[in-house]
Amino acid sequence: MPSEPFTVGDNTRVWVSTTSSPDRAGNLSRFGGVADVAAFAADGRPHINQDRNGFQFAGDPVASLRKAGTYAELAIGPGRYRLYTVTLGISALPVEVVTCPQ
Repeated sequence: MPSEPFTVGDNTRVWVSTTSSPDRAGNLSRFGGVADVAAFAADGRPHINQDRNGFQFAGDPVASLRKAGTYAELAIGPGRYRLYTVTLGISALPVEVVTCPQ
């Protein structure tokens, strides 16, 4: 389920993080311990692709979260966005979005 919409202003960098891990080892998913968070235009739809083995992956800009409390840059420009994930095995995680002027 996508996030609530958020706005990114001009000349702004976007960083995302999560404050929790679903397991004691700090892994964010059962697939390599990485949670990929993707952004799509708030008035659009996510672009979810699938390879021939049935693995789904985001076709939108992605930030790979490797550990709770660590920020990853999400390379998106100005506009309104929503976040989603298709990482295999990921639990619902709270995601924090931080914007910083360039």
